[in-house]
Amino acid sequence: MTPKSTFKDRIDIVCKIWEEDRKLSNLKGGGPKLFAPAKKVEIDAFEKKQGCAFPGEYREFLAITNGMVGFNGTFTLIGAQQKATDKALKDITKFRKCWLENWEEENGEATDGNVAKYEKKVNLKKETETEARIFVANKLIFGTDFFGGVYFFMPPAKGKEPPVVFRDEFGEIAVFDSFKKMIEAYINVGVLPID
Repeated sequence: MTPKSTFKDRIDIVCKIWEEDRKLSNLKGGGPKLFAPAKKVEIDAFEKKQGCAFPGEYREFLAITNGMVGFNGTFTLIGAQQKATDKALKDITKFRKCWLENWEEENGEATDGNVAKYEKKVNLKKETETEARIFVANKLIFGTDFFGGVYFFMPPAKGKEPPVVFRDEFGEIAVFDSFKKMIEAYINVGVLPID
């Protein structure tokens, strides 16, 4: 990102790109729906309820917009509190259960030992989650399209933001170095100028 543009500016640009895409494709409605910023106390409470800490960049995103509906066209990114998040979390729970059942059918019970053995050879340069050996069920899933596509965080390298993985409904993946890098990537393939 250039010094002239803030993270909020970038989120606004992504929304404008998708709004233009929707107009061109004759889809109903405008661009993505943003929400009022989440307060720190709301984010902290949501993390406690979810039993995990959000990465710093995602917390920053929630302080700009408390989630988003229509990210990348059809995805809901969870926020600290809102109806869209509740609906997304139900779908994420359903996705996790289905994914886990399929994984166990192929790999046996998902014990800590089996999962560690499976993920020992994680390779994010592969094209599918199976080839990459990602055990999705234990990842922080923060976005869903309600059709099997999800966004989730991988464990971070020490001192870094965690990579973001986009998994489509067929299990194919795209990996971004961080949440902000993911936003930047969508701007770079969009149709509007960045600055």
